[in-house]
Amino acid sequence: APREAKRQLPERFVEITADAPRAVCAHLRSTPGVAAVRITGDRIRVTLNADADAATIHDRLTAALPIRSFRPVRPALEDLFVALLSDPTER
Repeated sequence: APREAKRQLPERFVEITADAPRAVCAHLRSTPGVAAVRITGDRIRVTLNADADAATIHDRLTAALPIRSFRPVRPALEDLFVALLSDPTER
C-alpha cells in the first residue's frame, strides 16, 4: 500500500517558500545533505538524505538567501514515485 511504502522511505522532506525560488533551488542543489529539489507550484519541495540535518540546511540557506518558510512535510505519493524510479535497486 502507498501509505506503508511512504513510511519506509529513508529520505525526509521539507517544503520551502521564497520570493526567489529559482535562486533557492540553485543554492540547495549544491548543499550537502540535499538529495533532490523541485518546484511544485509556489513551493519548493526538498528531499533530504536520511542522515541530513535539516536545521543545518536551514541555517546555511537563510545565511545566503531570504525565505518565507521552511517546514518538514510528509512524503507525498509523488515523492514515493520519484524515489522508486531514482533507485530501483534499493527499494
